[in-house]
Amino acid sequence: MEAVARPLRSSSTPARVVITGRAGGVSNPPFASLNLGTHVGDDPAAVMENRRRAVGLVGLGPDRAVFAEQVHGESVTIVDDADAGAGTDRPAIPATDALVTTTPDLALAIMVADCVPGVLVDPVAGVLGVFHAGWKGTIGGVAARTVDVMHQLGAEPDRIVGALGPCMRFETYQVDDVVAAPARAVFGADTAVLTPDTPGHHRFDLHGANLLHLRDAGVDPDGIECSPLGSDDPMLCSHRVGAPVGRFALIAALDARREVEEPR
Repeated sequence: MEAVARPLRSSSTPARVVITGRAGGVSNPPFASLNLGTHVGDDPAAVMENRRRAVGLVGLGPDRAVFAEQVHGESVTIVDDADAGAGTDRPAIPATDALVTTTPDLALAIMVADCVPGVLVDPVAGVLGVFHAGWKGTIGGVAARTVDVMHQLGAEPDRIVGALGPCMRFETYQVDDVVAAPARAVFGADTAVLTPDTPGHHRFDLHGANLLHLRDAGVDPDGIECSPLGSDDPMLCSHRVGAPVGRFALIAALDARREVEEPR
């Protein structure tokens, strides 16, 4: 089984990061086949086997996985060895949309089917964060909150690099005023992340909006990779394109700690 993408692979970042796809699992239609979501109506035994296979893409077993419940909020939870197995051997970390750790070989997983999966790493401090940002989390600033918690563990925003994984593409992500009004209040009326579309609707740039939050938190946007894939790609899962559907994931794990020199 192969990952759809491996963000940050070309950098010296001390982390393994993968984006899973639809193929390579055991779930039956409409969740075929590597569905990682337990909340979509799939066979729980199939999902657990799929999670085992997915975590294996970063070289770890399910006993080293940490999944989050994901409730479209902005809560961030620090996790360590005591949380290993959350979402595989026991319930996922409750009511959180971001996970942060300094523990090596702990596979942090964020599931999506249109929302943004994000990963952030300070390679000097050895701090890893992952987050889930739908429109609510994007407007609420879960990406910036993840940076804040990473800073509490020794990360410096200007050292952080990362990636935003596949999500609903700007060209096709249409929202109504229920979303546009709070987005406009946060990002401003003139920002390019929200543009008029058909009457009463706008297009919302999830990648662009999260980059603005990261920039305001002190992260250099040039250090953030943005996936060229949309969640509507046939390799992935899109709730908007065809529910019911499974969930793919961004999974990230820190390498064993090594000394990293400060950039000069």
